[in-house]
Amino acid sequence: MAGTELEFRHISHKTVRDTVDANVLAELEFGLLKRYGQELKIGTQEKAVLLDMGIDTLEARQDPMCLEVVVRSLCHSRSVTADYLKFGERFNIKKNILCIGDVGNVESPWAQLIQPALYLFQKEYNIIWIESPSLGKSPQRWLKYGPALIRGALRYLQVKQVNVFAMGTGGTVLLQLLAESPWMLSATHVVYNLDLPKICKTPPMDMVKVEDVIRENEFQLWLLYYNEIDDADGGFDRSQPGPTVMLDTLAKIQVRAEGERRRGRSHQNYDQILVTDQLNLPNVENVQRVVISKMPLYVFSEPLLDAMSRFFFSQPSVFQDDMHNGIIQGMLDFFQARLAESWKTYKTLRPCLSCAYL
Repeated sequence: MAGTELEFRHISHKTVRDTVDANVLAELEFGLLKRYGQELKIGTQEKAVLLDMGIDTLEARQDPMCLEVVVRSLCHSRSVTADYLKFGERFNIKKNILCIGDVGNVESPWAQLIQPALYLFQKEYNIIWIESPSLGKSPQRWLKYGPALIRGALRYLQVKQVNVFAMGTGGTVLLQLLAESPWMLSATHVVYNLDLPKICKTPPMDMVKVEDVIRENEFQLWLLYYNEIDDADGGFDRSQPGPTVMLDTLAKIQVRAEGERRRGRSHQNYDQILVTDQLNLPNVENVQRVVISKMPLYVFSEPLLDAMSRFFFSQPSVFQDDMHNGIIQGMLDFFQARLAESWKTYKTLRPCLSCAYL
């Protein structure tokens, strides 16, 4: 559906707090708020943020097709900006991270990355999830319609650009977006356990186009891996054909990029593809798998989350050799980027603050 325009219509808005007040809290949300806080490292402050999560239901239509789209969001501006600001201005005051779970393979992909999402929200990012119950547990439908749905929903929300934190099949959707609409993506992206659905023998996107986009623009992907086969049946197995095909394809792109840089044909002074082969080492545990209501959720360590926060905020500048125990090191670029973003936010809010005193 590359290039296909969908028409969106807003249907309803609520928050998780509204569902609690109405006594219609789903089992998964109940587990997040009431039962599994300690296992998920979700404290009182994080639960308060979760209660304020916005849930907007949209309708995406292109005759004769009509799809339900659910946008979940954690947005700072709801509490710090004037009520008269437009919807798009609210989202674009802070940097936005789009979370894409293992879409097409689990019932509620948004919940899989809720722990890192809550952490990143507290580091001054807006968090967005875009999912469609109409696509259900079908990787094939997600690969066919998912990129167009995400593009259309972001356009409807007036979100200019997003960093992406994806996992599983969601990582494949990210690469589709990279090939089809790179202008909507910020510079740095993280993918956990990148996977290719079993229905695909080869990547569903044009990898030559992906390589061209990465070569001609400033993009950097950080791939994280943790083999789950020892933890639970059905866990991620990196030796399967899907993960192997995707990693081998991206590794070849990185090798060619390194060759161009050595020959002076590239101005990019960083590695386009960073890889953490194994997040959990004998003396270091950076990720845990927690199952709630048959849903696998992922809990990341604070050092890893801190590195992600810095990575999302910085322009591409990291080499594979800059990593220690699989985690990106270095703070200078992060602090410089933070200072620039703070000044940008001040200039955006200054007219509103002036109006407030009139």
